[in-house]
Amino acid sequence: MAAVDRFNLLYREISRSCSVYVEALAIVGAWYTVRKCLTLVFDTYSMLRLHVIPKLVGEIDIVKRYGRWAVVTGSTDGIGKAYAEELAKRGVNIILISRSKEKLEAVSRSISETYKVETDFIVADFSKGREAYQAIKEALKDREIGILVNNVGLFYTYPDYFTNLSEDMLWDMININIASANMMVHIVLPGMVEKRKGAIVNVSSASCCQPTPMLTIYGASKAYLDYFSRALYYEYASKGIFVQSLTPFVIATKMVACSSVTSKRSFFFPSAEEYASHAISTLGLSKRTPGYWKHSIEDKELILQYIVAFNGYFTAKARSKFISSALKSSDIENWRIVPRNNPASDYPSDFEVIQINEKQKDGVLTLEDHPNIKRVTPQRKVFRSLKYSDLVYSFAFEIIRGLAVPFKKCGDESVYNVETFLLQ
Repeated sequence: MAAVDRFNLLYREISRSCSVYVEALAIVGAWYTVRKCLTLVFDTYSMLRLHVIPKLVGEIDIVKRYGRWAVVTGSTDGIGKAYAEELAKRGVNIILISRSKEKLEAVSRSISETYKVETDFIVADFSKGREAYQAIKEALKDREIGILVNNVGLFYTYPDYFTNLSEDMLWDMININIASANMMVHIVLPGMVEKRKGAIVNVSSASCCQPTPMLTIYGASKAYLDYFSRALYYEYASKGIFVQSLTPFVIATKMVACSSVTSKRSFFFPSAEEYASHAISTLGLSKRTPGYWKHSIEDKELILQYIVAFNGYFTAKARSKFISSALKSSDIENWRIVPRNNPASDYPSDFEVIQINEKQKDGVLTLEDHPNIKRVTPQRKVFRSLKYSDLVYSFAFEIIRGLAVPFKKCGDESVYNVETFLLQ
């Protein structure tokens, strides 16, 4: 009997004895395939419903559904300004809130002349905490507000470790990114409930979906805003109030103008105007959405794992280059960047200790310790030294790392390794 015949006979005998297991695996495979197909169909339908159908059948009458006046915070630049223009294009009167009176006057005049709607503005600095809201309450007291867009936000000057942030930075982040949305909703919502109609749009971020090392408090503040929005939706949907959480990825605005990669409009990085034109079409249709169809492609669990990995490496590299440039332009001598002494971590971003020859308690000097370190190269020039090659390298590095070590224990739950390494 030939060797091939013997192998075939052996294979048939083994298959016969394992038929129960084969059938079980077939059922599991069929279930998995059906589940994936249904997920694909549902995701495709959701994207078409949000981003295609409204363009084909016509958008809702926002004034009729929600009201004639809208309040937009952080409205002199970026998403806030673009969203205000989109509302005005649909006949909504606009109240702009920001801290620069000159910019507010210019934007208010531009919107009024271009779209032939009424405009008003309120000068308010949300970083001042409670004192900023009395003027807002007085200005909005007799207005029937139908739409509130909480867009104002604060971002990091450059990626950094949490303990290196100043107390002022922490309070500004809390007051601007978190407290402002709470207070604005608290001011406007009672009037909406009384009329039993209204819409609240809170501009969160995709950073709410995963941990964001070196942008820790920013990501946490956006996660708060996302959960705040979703809870409000369930509380007030029965009262005719629609609450939406927008969770966009990178948008080419001044907030990210420090990077040559993210500051330029590209396939996944839309301009504020392009983003706002898509996001406003989802109003009333989705309580939580990235607001832009290409960002919806990114907003999937598997892709998010690699996005957070890419973010960890990229922000670390950006911080290193910023610090190096700052030191080169200061009067500090004999400095060097050395690996951080952290045996618990093998993630390559842990190299951010600045060591010099000046006598200190521990021989280490950080940016904030030196009186002349404020005389640094502007961050825009520093971050623009980060090229696409840095992005490609960091992305490829984490893919290889993910394939090599697929799972690692983190606390009481097993998590995907790229997140584990970032949290070490």
